[in-house]
Amino acid sequence: MLHLRVPVDPACKGPRLVVRGASLPPPVSGSKPPAQPARDVVLPLTTAVRVGRDRTQCPIAVEGDRRVSRQHLQFSIVAGQASVQDLASTNGSLLNGKPVPPLKAIPLKAGDEVQIGAVKILYLA
Repeated sequence: MLHLRVPVDPACKGPRLVVRGASLPPPVSGSKPPAQPARDVVLPLTTAVRVGRDRTQCPIAVEGDRRVSRQHLQFSIVAGQASVQDLASTNGSLLNGKPVPPLKAIPLKAGDEVQIGAVKILYLA
């Protein structure tokens, strides 16, 4: 399950992340409805965004996947160039099926897919 502290914007046209098959928690209300069904979630990429299990430090927090570190990786965009950086996570990250070297910003191209644990995140420009 994902907990997001970044705006979800399905109409976003600029650099964006698409979290594949995301299961989001139910909206906060008086009743306890079930979690929303899995779907793709579109998030604009306008600044650095961390992904991991730690809800306080990661705007995209992954719950229930022990293969994901507390602060697993970071997406950034600087001078129009998007990149991904594994933050020395325990189980590593994959970019298009290949390991991402720890603590090194790797440039992203449109269509690149990053995977941590069971979570897949697509980068679109």
